[in-house]
Amino acid sequence: PFPALSLVFSDLNGNLVAQHDFAPAEYLGGELKGATLMPRQQPIRLAFDIADPGEQAVNYQLLITDPKGL
Repeated sequence: PFPALSLVFSDLNGNLVAQHDFAPAEYLGGELKGATLMPRQQPIRLAFDIADPGEQAVNYQLLITDPKGL
């Protein structure tokens, strides 16, 4: 199955500035829109609509999480 993704922004000291959790339905589009299983041996394009987290956000992490947790 496709994972949930968490985009986390932090400042120079590692303090959380902004975070958004994305369910698969939020980042899949095109021919994969509505898909539940990730295809094998095939590149996947993701698209995120995000707001500017501000000037303090100088680091980011993209975390793969369990979609059941959303």
